Amino acid sequence: MRKFKFGNDPRLKSIIEFAIQKKCGMAIVKDQGVYLLAVHKQPDPKDPKGEMAIVKYARGFHPKFDVDWYDKVSGDDFVVPVSDRIMSRLKAMLDKPSIKFLHVKINQKSVSFIGKAA
Repeated sequence: MRKFKFGNDPRLKSIIEFAIQKKCGMAIVKDQGVYLLAVHKQPDPKDPKGEMAIVKYARGFHPKFDVDWYDKVSGDDFVVPVSDRIMSRLKAMLDKPSIKFLHVKINQKSVSFIGKAA
């Protein structure tokens, strides 16, 4: 089982709100770090790929600031999609002032999201 912790801050909320608003989906990704990601494809003459991405790294898993991040989660890269239904529930949970962190647990069969005060 893999466990990750995200601070409940404006960045995390903006990713979820962006994904809901643009209907673009959200995923938990491990490649260069571990992070939540929302990507929206949009026409933009300044960006040839036409994509806008918002990223929020898990605590301790940012490749620029956490030298040992890879040792904590070695193995294959992964992408775990988060459904629209779960995103709506996450938004409601993270809107509660008592929730300071989002804990994510991933195993081969499921993903769980738990809001915690610490």
